[in-house]
Amino acid sequence: MTEENKNYSPPPQGGYITDDELRSQVWVLAKKQATEPISLEKVASILSKTIKHDAKNKLIVFLLMLLFKTTEDQQNISFNAPSSAGKSWIALEDAAYFPPEDVFYHSYTSPTAFFHELGKLTTLDGEPLKELREYVEDEIESWESENKRPSERGEITDWRERRKAEIRKTKTKWEKIEKVYEVNLEGKILIFIDQPHDRLLQVLRAFLSHDRKRLNVKITDKTKEGGNRTKNIVVVGYPTVVFCSASFMLDEQERTRFWILSPEISSDKFKDTLKLQAEILSDRIAYRSRLANDLDRMVLMERIEAIKGSGVKEVVLEAEDSDHLYKRFLESHPRLSARCQRDFPRVIALTKAIALLNLFQRRYEGEKAYAMREDADEALKLMEGVSEANDLGIPPYIWKFFKDAVEPVLAEGGISRIQFNILYFNYYHSRLGEKERKRILDLLSEAGLIYEDTDPENRRLMRIYPPQGGGEKNISQEGPKLQDFVGESETPLQEDPPSECARCRRPIKPSDAWALIEGFAYCESCKAKIVKERLGGT
Repeated sequence: MTEENKNYSPPPQGGYITDDELRSQVWVLAKKQATEPISLEKVASILSKTIKHDAKNKLIVFLLMLLFKTTEDQQNISFNAPSSAGKSWIALEDAAYFPPEDVFYHSYTSPTAFFHELGKLTTLDGEPLKELREYVEDEIESWESENKRPSERGEITDWRERRKAEIRKTKTKWEKIEKVYEVNLEGKILIFIDQPHDRLLQVLRAFLSHDRKRLNVKITDKTKEGGNRTKNIVVVGYPTVVFCSASFMLDEQERTRFWILSPEISSDKFKDTLKLQAEILSDRIAYRSRLANDLDRMVLMERIEAIKGSGVKEVVLEAEDSDHLYKRFLESHPRLSARCQRDFPRVIALTKAIALLNLFQRRYEGEKAYAMREDADEALKLMEGVSEANDLGIPPYIWKFFKDAVEPVLAEGGISRIQFNILYFNYYHSRLGEKERKRILDLLSEAGLIYEDTDPENRRLMRIYPPQGGGEKNISQEGPKLQDFVGESETPLQEDPPSECARCRRPIKPSDAWALIEGFAYCESCKAKIVKERLGGT
């Protein structure tokens, strides 16, 4: 025993309180403050205790999660960024404020495994149904209670035969019941962490777009004999879905169904997150205890419980507020596209979420609450940071890199792929692999921000150019015309026809159609591809 320990004496009884007692006292205060008004700045400050920087990202995700108990306003969020940027951390830390029974976490999940894990067997009427083995065991137990096992040796054999027959009869009865596996995701928050693919999202495509509240899905299972057996699945919604992935491989149909977000990638953020890591890893127990007894965090948790317990399922916008949002959206989107039909509802959903945050300062009755004009204005402010990238269907971190580093140098005769890699490294201090570069270039090309063509000085290399006219914002209201991209020689020329296509290198016969574009000759097939690329994929 050290000298220090010898001089130690325990405090007098009642001189201190335990962690549990402290926590109970803090919860009492939290419940009193849970229904008081709260600003978005205050929420962001509370979230910053565990999520450094990412001011808009953490607020948007938290607010959209608040819609989890509404009838059909739940949202889908896709976090995409390079590895270790903090995409999963934001989703997990925001979800920590919500009731654990309402949050499901999944890592690698195939469609079949997902339905097996969450599916519950029911009849077509929705009545719970036991699995075959359990069903048979219960029925046989009931039969045995009515048909006692005989004590006489000669009667036992007959009793066993009758029992086997009853088992076969029960199995046949179970198999004849029309049944489905019901996956009830209504009012849940699903978080998919580091998903390597989007096959499950493809299966749930109609579900994610809220086309149907009950979605019928068929999957196949292997039988004992090695064959395939079809299972009928009914998925009930709607959930809030958060999809985190380092690989942006979502199909366009999935992209339009999601909010596309990227965590902040900056030295200042990493400096603060390293400091937070030092605090956590130095003493995990002390860190968790500090969070568990934090009054602000408890108030936010109690607020969510109070909103959930209020029974509000619908948030309504008054006609003038809805019209205000509509006009503001048109102002920021002078050229409407099909994607706007999914983007505009997101602004409305964010408005409803902000109204829910201060539900007890809004008019509400029964299952219906009413948003205010200030909720709409706050939603429009939050959208300013992410709307452009979402409109184009690309991750914000790629959009930011393009606007800050790539676009300013494109007008100077374009850049090579190697120069593109150098720009990326200088901007994010991270090396860009060939596959990742191709994905980024494909996304920028699909968005109509760039196009690739052969380098006029070395036709073995590709060069990246700005779109004709300087980009979507500089294109006239009438839109680009074919002659903006194609020379006058759209049909076979009688004089000096080219020998090969400048793009695919295939020979061009005198009888073939070809086109002259910017001084280079292209076959009819390549001409169509070039025009499509420069029109932004339309």
